[in-house]
Amino acid sequence: MMKKAKVVEGKATFYIPDPQDYVKDGKFDPAWLPVFYNPRMKINRDISVELAKVISPKIVIDTFSASGVRGIRYALEAGVSHVIFNDINKNAISLIEENIKLNSIQSFEIYNMDANALLNSKRGFFVDIDPFGSPSPFILSAVRSVGRRGVIGFTATDLSPLEGSSPRSCRRKYGAINNRKLSFSKEVGVRILLGRIASEASVEEKGIFPIMSFYYGHFFRVFIRVEEGATKADSSLENLGLVAECPKCGFHKFSNDSCDLRKCEICGSEMTVVGPLWLGSLYESEVLTSMNSEGEAGKLLSKIKQEISAPAFYYSLDKFSSMLNLPAVPSTKDIVECTSGFYTHFDPKGVKTNMDYSEVIKCMKNSIKN
Repeated sequence: MMKKAKVVEGKATFYIPDPQDYVKDGKFDPAWLPVFYNPRMKINRDISVELAKVISPKIVIDTFSASGVRGIRYALEAGVSHVIFNDINKNAISLIEENIKLNSIQSFEIYNMDANALLNSKRGFFVDIDPFGSPSPFILSAVRSVGRRGVIGFTATDLSPLEGSSPRSCRRKYGAINNRKLSFSKEVGVRILLGRIASEASVEEKGIFPIMSFYYGHFFRVFIRVEEGATKADSSLENLGLVAECPKCGFHKFSNDSCDLRKCEICGSEMTVVGPLWLGSLYESEVLTSMNSEGEAGKLLSKIKQEISAPAFYYSLDKFSSMLNLPAVPSTKDIVECTSGFYTHFDPKGVKTNMDYSEVIKCMKNSIKN
């Protein structure tokens, strides 16, 4: 019989397999548990719950429930009327049942199904896709399962292909060329994921509208609103394009036309081109500004809110300084002020700005002199 430990997260109290029983050579990995639970993903769940409070979905599909904590928190903290729990792991099902009873959840369904099979048979107003690894195999089914103007949350923990460290994997899973890790790779990863979702949704004649997209630690998380109709799908696809960076001088540019991106406008070098990816907004201002939280989730939300109106992509000052052979890395605060720019949660040394490349260079050099 599986030994269990009681955990408290948010307003939920629940059981998980006792981690002490799965320590190997003094080390522990959540993947070794017979029912998965990763405390490091609490911030993912915290923000997901906050978003659910704002959009107020009646029915949530928690596709990869594991212990059931995510779906339980949606019911307890976001006031969700009905939660559909699912996991292909039979051990998870008995644990979900126990945890639902422990938290007195009233309206629910529990399934022991393949995720795509569940999504093709059920319909929800908020569909949560939080797999181990890539969400790509579940995008189309999720788009089909979401109700009219419904919302889907996707988590990706496979950062290597999305950031450019595993080009072949990126091509297979996300249909994008990403052969070299750009200096703003974190944002590239989020935008490649959104680009893939937009492409998949268009097959169903549906368009996507990002509500909130972010990076934290070891995962990307995007929330998108889905709207039906060929016109919406076409409009969504118009946001797809390419981004390029010069490996020598750090100049970057994005466009819908690859011919615009072949040669660097500054030094004439061959540019590294990545895409297709999403070039549109990452946020829905009204929803994001209504979200509030405490602790690490609150800190992250505060940072993200600062870049609601910021342009796409950022200058990573440490990597940029290295490309330019500058003697030091300028203060982020100085460059934000000098360029009338924005901080970005993607990189503590990142700055977003509408200023031209040459003006950014002047700001950086002057900052070091001073």
